[in-house]
Amino acid sequence: MVEVQYIPDEGDIVWLSFTGQQGHEQQGVRPALVLTPRLYNQYGLALVCPVTNKQKGYPFEVPILSFANATTGVVLADQVKSIDWKSRTATLKERANPVVVERVKDKILLLLGK
Repeated sequence: MVEVQYIPDEGDIVWLSFTGQQGHEQQGVRPALVLTPRLYNQYGLALVCPVTNKQKGYPFEVPILSFANATTGVVLADQVKSIDWKSRTATLKERANPVVVERVKDKILLLLGK
């Protein structure tokens, strides 16, 4: 029997290891929102934003809305990262509401001056 490997997809909330971060960057094993589609992610990289339960009212926080309600807190849209999801052993936690993905992308566009 062939085991099908999980490949993250846009809108997935995955568990990731954010070890080796510095300063104000989120650290440790935590959920993250996947922003890139599976077609891109199949090559081993993905763009993600970490999720935290420590809401501080920053303008780039986006409240989580998920289908299973297993994830709480906010997505930190200003901490977008390109990660090697294979080496960080990404595992699916649940799916985010598509509205959250769009809100995070809108915040990232603001960061880029668009």
